[in-house]
Amino acid sequence: MKDSKRYFFNYNKGLPFFILKTVLFVGAVGYIFWHLQNKTALHKGFWETLSIGYHHHQLPFLLLAILLIPVNWGLEAKRWQTLVFPFYPLSYKHAVTGVLSGVAASFFTGKLLGLTGGRLLHIPKGHKTKALIPLGISHFLLTLVTAIACMLGYGFLYGIPTSTYYLFPLLIVGMSCSFYLFKKYQGWLFEKKPHWKVQWEVYTRIPKRIVMKAWWISIFRYLVFLMQFYLVLLFFSVNIDFLHTIALITMIFGIKTFVPTFSAIGDLGIREASSLYLFQQYGIEEIGVIYASLSLWLLNILFPTLVGLLLNHSLLKPKHE
Repeated sequence: MKDSKRYFFNYNKGLPFFILKTVLFVGAVGYIFWHLQNKTALHKGFWETLSIGYHHHQLPFLLLAILLIPVNWGLEAKRWQTLVFPFYPLSYKHAVTGVLSGVAASFFTGKLLGLTGGRLLHIPKGHKTKALIPLGISHFLLTLVTAIACMLGYGFLYGIPTSTYYLFPLLIVGMSCSFYLFKKYQGWLFEKKPHWKVQWEVYTRIPKRIVMKAWWISIFRYLVFLMQFYLVLLFFSVNIDFLHTIALITMIFGIKTFVPTFSAIGDLGIREASSLYLFQQYGIEEIGVIYASLSLWLLNILFPTLVGLLLNHSLLKPKHE
């Protein structure tokens, strides 16, 4: 009875968020179809558009974007290996296997459950709980890089609102107060939430140099998939000047990161709708933007998912060295 009550509570707590994601997904897909209806560019099929890029000698852009796939996920695996190393000497091979298996699993189960299950694949039972903290730090670092890049991109395109100048001092004061209150009342807090104490002790054991190394890896990885999107846009003849394109891409990634989406299908819909909305302001042919966004999904989500599925048998029979 107690478990059924807990399930009912969790279900009702997650239901509004599920409804919000559904509304946003339907709205994004509806916006794309509404905007593209009766467009003559829609008569161009995907393969016809690809052949145009090929005949215009733009194929090297696509090939370079493809070559960056292992660099992208290789950096992600390196960041995971770096953060978890203080608790368990995970090999780079197992880090890559865990990351790709997590991508495959998240395609069907959702990002949180899938990525967690995949990355804990080669972590022994006694270390799995401790590994959750590095996993959280890894996600936070990339989210922070995305947020900073998105703000810089917005500032470049539209200028910095005057109100923003007051935001940073308030943010610093708020963070300082939060840190002070945490230090003062952490004993009481840990008494109420004992598992938080364990997680905090795990966090304090991670050397600052490890976190800084993971931070730089996060920046390099962000630059890689930013460049992948730029190259795919060039292949589909989406041409505006370099800095404006990069700024628009940072905003697209920011929207995709912070707007609730169905991560179980690789965040489809929101990225395409935001790309269409932002690039149309520059008179870009809509179909090229849509195909570029979908191609990025194929390169960075679907292809790694297929590779991860080949490794997914290991999820059922994990092996530890």
